[in-house]
Amino acid sequence: MVKAWRDCTLGDVLTLQRGFDLPTRLRVEGPFPVVSSAGVSGSHNEAKVHGPGVAIGRYGTLGEVHYVVEDFWPLNTTLWVKDFKGNEPLYCAHLLKTLAVAETSGSSAVPGVNRNVLHGLPVKCPPLETQQRIAAILGAYDDLIEVNRRRVAVLEEMARGLFEEWFVRFRFPGHEDVPIVDTPDGPLPEEWEWARLGDACSIIRSGSTPSRKEPEFWDAGILDWFTTGELRGSFLFSSKEKVSQAAIDKKKARVFPSGTVFIALYGATIGALGISNVSCSSNQAALGLVGDGRRMRQWQLFHTLERLKDWFISVGQGAAQQNISKEKVSGATVALPPAIISELFDKRVSALWELRKNLEWQESLLKTSRDLLLPRLISGQLSVEAAERQLEDVA
Repeated sequence: MVKAWRDCTLGDVLTLQRGFDLPTRLRVEGPFPVVSSAGVSGSHNEAKVHGPGVAIGRYGTLGEVHYVVEDFWPLNTTLWVKDFKGNEPLYCAHLLKTLAVAETSGSSAVPGVNRNVLHGLPVKCPPLETQQRIAAILGAYDDLIEVNRRRVAVLEEMARGLFEEWFVRFRFPGHEDVPIVDTPDGPLPEEWEWARLGDACSIIRSGSTPSRKEPEFWDAGILDWFTTGELRGSFLFSSKEKVSQAAIDKKKARVFPSGTVFIALYGATIGALGISNVSCSSNQAALGLVGDGRRMRQWQLFHTLERLKDWFISVGQGAAQQNISKEKVSGATVALPPAIISELFDKRVSALWELRKNLEWQESLLKTSRDLLLPRLISGQLSVEAAERQLEDVA
């Protein structure tokens, strides 16, 4: 006889416990990950919890769930699962992801999550065998995503290494026959020049945010509108929000062509990059750049901005939050080669970037499939058998 799912509370499935204090000054680097509300945030020579384990953001990044295979130290900004009560740990991690944990934090000056409130949340719980099958399905999606990420990281390092070789060490094809000359801004190969980044771009402007008070600018959105939170050093395929044709027609949204490189101007994300795969718009905290197509091309521009990130952070100013301006980005000094070198570099790395784009697109599809499956599987709305068939189609 097949055991049925049961209606219960989260406290019937697992017991949560507040994490442990560990000031930075007392940390000793070691083999055990230290887990904060945002995820792994360093290591320590001692662990408090045996793995596999689960921690969830209590303060800070509310409701963020972290599954940890090895022994670890959960910080006091988290709640960790002290007792799984015989249930599958990975299933419990996915169950926690489906709960609106942040909504339980209340309206205090410093929002936080109360474990007793969480224990009382209603959930549906399947028998252990079903939990294990669900965990295996969702874990397989996570494994496929991780494989793609590792492949992307290799391609990223290869392209970055080639840029450094050509544009930092000046070991481009034929460099042996090109003398290095002294300039006021530093040595350069002959026929290269130091220039302002803005002078090598055909487009360099920030985005804009149509008024939220005007529904016509947001209803029936057709144009991707990216925020700096979506800039993660990768391709931009689809945004969380879109603006309407009215916003475009009334010039309330600035339109950028596909291939635009965006850089974040404000706050903790200063210097974060993204490259659009579609015609799109962005908010005013992002600056969109397009190379002149001659001495500054698409991939060269991305890697140039990537290398300048530490400098951008160092020159960020602002009382409330750090920020850089269009003028500072435009005024950054860069080494420009003859057009033939710029063209050759983009040709060399374009194959790496094309493969990277395909992998990132596959990753986005896998994430979408997993995120659609998760609540339906955890609630029992989708059968395990149907989910297993879907996994076979994408694996």
